[in-house]
Amino acid sequence: LVNPQIQNVTIIEQAIWKHNGTLKIGHKADGSFGDSESSVFFDNEKSIIVECITLIKCLDNLRIHPRNVGFIKMDIEGAEYIVIDNIKDLLGAYKPNLYLSIHHHLLTERQVYYMLSDLFHIYANCYVYDANGKNFSVNRDTIIKNRLLDCVFTNKPSK
Repeated sequence: LVNPQIQNVTIIEQAIWKHNGTLKIGHKADGSFGDSESSVFFDNEKSIIVECITLIKCLDNLRIHPRNVGFIKMDIEGAEYIVIDNIKDLLGAYKPNLYLSIHHHLLTERQVYYMLSDLFHIYANCYVYDANGKNFSVNRDTIIKNRLLDCVFTNKPSK
């Protein structure tokens, strides 16, 4: 473990996805697995099959009630559109803070628009942070227009 002071972390060697089973993941032709461009959107001769599970099934397996999830970090190289669609009922019911990395270059503007529409229906606030840790409130149109990458969705007001 990189940070042994953290005791409540469990590593699940499965991809969170829209169904349980398997999933093909690849990387850009000039990349390699583990870089920032491994994705379900790259299919080539080096693609691999990985086990996948829905977030609800994963939580169920771990005996964690969704109300006890306070934070989700999602940085899944364009697949955020697919997973957000699959978990939007959970997000709407329990509203865990969501750190979302949006990969505009792997999604259409329409996909980003609908994903953000769902999230802004669920969450009251969305913030981006600058290099100094200062946060700025943003809306859907600002995220799309400026192709903002890392956004925090929450129902808590800014401090």
